[in-house]
Amino acid sequence: MLHPLLQQQLKGTGLDVGSGPEALQRLLESVSQSYAEADLDRAALRQSLAQSSEEMDGLLVELKRISESRIAESEQRLRAVMETVQEVIFHTNARGEWVFLNPAWEELTGFTVAETLGTFYLDAVLPEDREAAKAEVVASLRDPTREARRAVRFRSKTGYRWLEVHARPLIDADGLITGASGTLNDIHDRRQAEEEIQRQQRLLSSLLDTLPISIFLKDAEGRFLFVNQETCRTLGLPAEAITGRTDADIFPPEKAARHRAEDLRVWETGTLITSEDPFESPTGTRWFLVGKTLIQAHSRNEPTLLGFSLDITSRKWAEDELRKAKEQAEAATRAKSDFLANMSHEIRTPMNGVLGMIGFLLDTPLNPDQREHAETVHACASGLLEIINDILDFSKIEAGKLDLEILDFDLRDCVDEVLAMFADQAEAKGLDLACFLDPAIPASLRGDPGRIRQILINLVGNAIKFTGAGSVILRARAGAREGDHLELAFTLEDTGIGIPEDAQARLFSPFSQADGSMTRRFGGTGLGLAICRQLLTLLGGDIRVDSRPGAGSTFHFSLRLEVDPLARPRPNRLRGASVLWVGPPSATRDTMVAQMEAMGLVPTVRSTAAGLNPSAFQIVILEEEAPSSWPVHPPTCLRVVPWSLPTRHTLSAAQLVRPIRQRPFLAALEGALGFTPEALPAEPAAAEPLALPRQGRMLVVEDNAVNQKVAVRYLERLGYRVDVAANGLEALEACARLPYDLIFMDCQMPEMDGFEATAALRAREDGHAARRIPIIALTAHAMAGERARCLAAGMDDYLTKPLRLDELTRVIQHWMQEPAMCTPSKGDANAFDGDAANLLDLMTLQNLVDLDDGGSGLLSEMITIFREDTPRRIQDILQAAARGNALEFSHAGHALKGGAGALGAHAMRSFAADLEALGRSGSTDAGLDLSRRLEDLFQSSLAALDAYVASLPARP
Repeated sequence: MLHPLLQQQLKGTGLDVGSGPEALQRLLESVSQSYAEADLDRAALRQSLAQSSEEMDGLLVELKRISESRIAESEQRLRAVMETVQEVIFHTNARGEWVFLNPAWEELTGFTVAETLGTFYLDAVLPEDREAAKAEVVASLRDPTREARRAVRFRSKTGYRWLEVHARPLIDADGLITGASGTLNDIHDRRQAEEEIQRQQRLLSSLLDTLPISIFLKDAEGRFLFVNQETCRTLGLPAEAITGRTDADIFPPEKAARHRAEDLRVWETGTLITSEDPFESPTGTRWFLVGKTLIQAHSRNEPTLLGFSLDITSRKWAEDELRKAKEQAEAATRAKSDFLANMSHEIRTPMNGVLGMIGFLLDTPLNPDQREHAETVHACASGLLEIINDILDFSKIEAGKLDLEILDFDLRDCVDEVLAMFADQAEAKGLDLACFLDPAIPASLRGDPGRIRQILINLVGNAIKFTGAGSVILRARAGAREGDHLELAFTLEDTGIGIPEDAQARLFSPFSQADGSMTRRFGGTGLGLAICRQLLTLLGGDIRVDSRPGAGSTFHFSLRLEVDPLARPRPNRLRGASVLWVGPPSATRDTMVAQMEAMGLVPTVRSTAAGLNPSAFQIVILEEEAPSSWPVHPPTCLRVVPWSLPTRHTLSAAQLVRPIRQRPFLAALEGALGFTPEALPAEPAAAEPLALPRQGRMLVVEDNAVNQKVAVRYLERLGYRVDVAANGLEALEACARLPYDLIFMDCQMPEMDGFEATAALRAREDGHAARRIPIIALTAHAMAGERARCLAAGMDDYLTKPLRLDELTRVIQHWMQEPAMCTPSKGDANAFDGDAANLLDLMTLQNLVDLDDGGSGLLSEMITIFREDTPRRIQDILQAAARGNALEFSHAGHALKGGAGALGAHAMRSFAADLEALGRSGSTDAGLDLSRRLEDLFQSSLAALDAYVASLPARP
């Protein structure tokens, strides 16, 4: 069946389709099929067009809806902005009437928008500002492109408010102005502040003009910017003749150059600089105190030099008169002191001869009357000599001729000697003489032990003299430490007659006593306490007294002594020992119990031995005979005996003599526990072995081979893995390779020191590290300033060299948050005698031996390193001295000092420290000669070290 359209087309041709050839039939069928397919395509197209039209209508509707929604949202946002913005947004019409205002208008003025709209713009302005506001509007009308901007006071419900107007005219397509729009910004607080500043400036200017001090301001070029009236009066010039000019325009060239140099110093340093400046006036030379500094002037955006000048002519005249009077008084004092010193010396010389001859006479056979007379003469001569010595000391101090002899000493020895000196007197009067010494006081101090002994003798002697019954107690405690100086605080307490308050004020004055009556019971010159105060002043201390009549006295005095930066606390092997003290209440008992508690012992006090079980204690101290039932062996039981015991010079170690002195007391306690008192270990003993190896890796950054060996050995003994870097660069490389739990950082090293390395590590951590690695500073400078410098550089803690195991353990416990660590147990220190011992620090050597469990392997290994490394260090010092390079000289001395100190080569360490100090002073003048002596000292130290190793017993 052919397509209808094809049939219609064929009818017009007259062609008989049915009788045509078969090929024609197939062709027509094919064409008919094409017509049919075309119909289908047209139908599909019509359907698609109809569908697209529907979709387009829907799209147009959706676009309209979205557009309307967005317009509404925009309007809503604009409305929200208008309502919340702090600035007033306004619009006026061509007549100047408000047609739009946002809600900020109500907040600033208090008037509602509704009541304001439609009113004239200028009606809202204060009358005083309307003309200026109107002029601004006229100017904008003349130049429509110009933006109006002016601060205007607008009326408000509370008065007025300063608002800054920003406005532009609105112009239509024909060029006509249809109104204006803009903002009103609230500047009320700022304008009031500006007005207040202007008021303050006017007040300040008025004040400056009334001050009797010259005030001036200068710029960086030295030009005067401001001068007050006093400056004008001083210079004799009006302000307009000074401002804008420099010192060179006003003063002579020399004076102007000096002033300009001072100005430049102020500009360079930014600090206050003062000077005294002479000024030639018609009435003569006048002196002025001139000060200059930098300030930030409000009217300038750059610093300004502020100067002041105060007339000090009267003060200079007074100082000159005072100086002359002082010189005359000092000359008179020196003459008096010289006379007293000369006379005292002339008297003392024959008096010593008298005492010597009387002593010689007493050694000859004399009858009782002769001996009594000779002893009386000897006692009187001794008393007279003491008075002469006091006068001589006092005159020397006044004349400034008393020199202190600075020596190394142990305070215990000074105190013990004083106690022994007054033991007879105290016992004769029935007084309880006791002493407490703070264990924190180092064993080695530097000062004048003779003068310290003199102070103690004066004070203790006075206390015994003025105490009829009761006790005299001396206490010494360690105070504040600043660098290598330590303050010691003493108290001397007695139960004597006391001192009236009115007498206390003159107590320390020369030739003054609390009892100045003619019938006074006590002798003396009244110089003792005055000398004590002056000696204490020389020693960096002071003295005062607390007392009431009949209630005794307490003298408080202090000393400031030098301490070796590497000084350690006193060795203590007694910590934790249990002690039983049996005796009646007394100053001695209470003081010594407090002493034991301070030393870490655990004392128990009982008044009687009855019913006690001594076996529960490690040490028993008795003031009475032990009960026969006690099963106490003599070495663990100490007996307190009086000073006057006839056999006290042959007492056993198990007896304590009153007054109990520090060194014998410590020796008795140690002996009772089985220790050898003559060689105390540097570290406390431990009852437990070392813990098992801990998890953690340490890095030791140290350039000295000996110090490396000590630190590594300590840390390995504590169970840690340890790596070593010789300088800061190697430390950075090591930290880049491996994570470390703790870093021990030497401060002074070649190539990169500890401070630079720490800064680099901290910078690296800031960028990448998950946690901060604790860094512990290692330095030989045991000063407060050095610690602050280390912490400021980014380090976390601080250890001084040579290292001590207890301090190292403390630091690790803190930063690793480990449980308490046990230190290696120690045997008795090895005794080493001979002249060679003077070159060595035996405590450090014994510490190294103990670290090796009593063997000499570690010490021998370190001596080998010291033997090989030191010649190179000495050569570095010699080369730096030859070149005159003070910095290299100081660093080389520091490196040698560290290695020698770690090994206990005390003499060589001290010598190297002197070389380091010389280099730090910037001089190497004497360095070459001093350095050449190092070789001899090095060889002597090596020989002493070898001798020490040879003296050690063989390990079983």
